[in-house]
Amino acid sequence: MKVEQIDDLPLLMSQIEKCNIKELIDQFFPDHGNWGGISGGSVVAGWLLYILSESDHRLSHVEEWADSKLDTLCALLDQPELRGLDFNDDRLGRLLDRISDDETWRSFELALGRSIIEVYALGSADQPNASLPVIRSDSFNAPQFRTPDELFRFGHTKHRRPDQPQCKVMVSALDPHAIPLSVEIVPGNGPDYAHYLPVIERARQILDRTGCLYVGDSHLGSAANRQSIHLAGDYYLSPLNRKQCSKELLDSYLDELPVPIDELPGLAIGQRGISHAVHFHELEHLMKFEQDSWKERRILCYSEPYAIRLQASFDNRINEAQEEIENLVQSKKGRRNPKTLADLDGRIAKLIAKFNVPDCFIITTAQRIEYYHVGKHKNRPAEDRPKIHLSLKLERNEVQIELQRRKKGWQVYASNAPVSILSTQQLVECYRKEYRIEHLFDYVINRDTGLLPLYLKKEHRVKALIRLLLIAMRLSCGLQMKVRRCLEQEQDKLGGIYPGNKGRKTSTPTTPMLLRAMQGISIVYLKLDQVSKVMMSELSTTQLKIIELTGAGQPYQRLIDNLVSLNQMRET
Repeated sequence: MKVEQIDDLPLLMSQIEKCNIKELIDQFFPDHGNWGGISGGSVVAGWLLYILSESDHRLSHVEEWADSKLDTLCALLDQPELRGLDFNDDRLGRLLDRISDDETWRSFELALGRSIIEVYALGSADQPNASLPVIRSDSFNAPQFRTPDELFRFGHTKHRRPDQPQCKVMVSALDPHAIPLSVEIVPGNGPDYAHYLPVIERARQILDRTGCLYVGDSHLGSAANRQSIHLAGDYYLSPLNRKQCSKELLDSYLDELPVPIDELPGLAIGQRGISHAVHFHELEHLMKFEQDSWKERRILCYSEPYAIRLQASFDNRINEAQEEIENLVQSKKGRRNPKTLADLDGRIAKLIAKFNVPDCFIITTAQRIEYYHVGKHKNRPAEDRPKIHLSLKLERNEVQIELQRRKKGWQVYASNAPVSILSTQQLVECYRKEYRIEHLFDYVINRDTGLLPLYLKKEHRVKALIRLLLIAMRLSCGLQMKVRRCLEQEQDKLGGIYPGNKGRKTSTPTTPMLLRAMQGISIVYLKLDQVSKVMMSELSTTQLKIIELTGAGQPYQRLIDNLVSLNQMRET
């Protein structure tokens, strides 16, 4: 008797087959003449099964895993001669060497992207405007303990590990299910704004159309990026930082608001049962950059929770600034007080700039000179010496403080999309769903593929591995999208996928939840009286429902049929 745990492998294999990944790998990254065993495309397909099923990318673990599921993999990959040795880390490393080629990867990515769009019928009904695909672009960092080199360099890190060099992964993903379209892996020390256009251009080629909405953070909103997107016939949506929209310009916008904040149009934003209002006001701005000019919509957006956080920070800065300014004239052991009035005024100006509280205080400084007598000593004659006593009077400018507090909590969004395509409210709602691509990064780094920590040392192999993991995320996001779309159409919810709470249901399951629900399915091989049989454990109601929602047909029955055919067994 032999038992193999198959779990979610047939379900995942059905997604790999739909997207023609084996064929595309063999087409764009063909095997060398001395390559033995199964083809590179079949190896990649089996490796993707391991990555998604085990949430692990380590090369050294794949061979042992393949040995434990050898007959199952033979049937899934339709490779009767498959061996566990086909998945050893040396062969996987040589596959990464192929995938690291930049030019070939771009051609492969284009073909894969178009295949996925066709398979999953992306776009159309999933967007707020059926004729306007929304593509979100952003980056995440991949740090590693290593010596800095061409790709891994020290830079601003979101992981709070300035001691680790990192590479930067730029991604463009199709809304609303954050399915990756294009990926660019660049050194980790450069600015983000310089790397948006390459991934946007490749996403445009995959979609094979213009007139799309590209959404990103303020790095996407650089003047050069906005100009390029506009001239290409597409639309952009991004917040503007204080370099792109100065504080003085923002203040002038706020001073011209037609009505108080509470009377502005708004929409309710809620998470976890807590909702708050977001108010907005739109105005038109003539954007000029180099030799080009175009009309740009600028949306002033006010969020009360955001304003409360900024106001609390502002109040703390005022209190700290007041305390440090008053301490300038308070003598204390170890404290170096200013000696002259000019020195005192200079230190006050530095503290106001440090805490960014201009015009918040009314400060009057003064000095009093007192002379004291010094007697004669040896060759030094007696004299009267001056001693300067500095003082200051500080009052809070409550009018100015209240004025600045009222201007907290505002952001400026910029877009060139016409009102006829997207209203102001739709633009605000669209940007506030930027968390979708952040969720994708979380799945890449921590959940579906377990990118971190990285174990490879050769930079070109690290680049290829990240590309491979993004292929896995295309499959994962497509599977999740398919299930959610079917549940929405059926107005139904899926239960039995929450550990410890089988009665809880959801209409938005994630891929890790779906794959976890498929655990516990086994194949048993029996040989009784010279007769071989193959049996599979019974599928639960939840597992059958998941298979139905994914539209995979009967992947487990196909596996049984292939096993019977390959091993000349009798099915039970």
